[in-house]
Amino acid sequence: MARLDEIKEQISLNKFIMGLISIMIFSITGFVVSNYMHINSSFMIVVSISIVILIYVFIMVFSKTIDKIKLLKDL
Repeated sequence: MARLDEIKEQISLNKFIMGLISIMIFSITGFVVSNYMHINSSFMIVVSISIVILIYVFIMVFSKTIDKIKLLKDL
């Protein structure tokens, strides 16, 4: 049981790191686009936050789907 807890902790840590990486990527992208395209920066911030939230939701749904598939394989 301890091994399972370690695996779950590692998976949650990986999800957190993926979230941080996606936030950094979209923040840098939004900064570059707003500077060179002269787009309103508040609009880019809202778009970047929305994209990060959508990616996080997609990762959560995808991981739950994988968990369900693994449970079905065990049956």
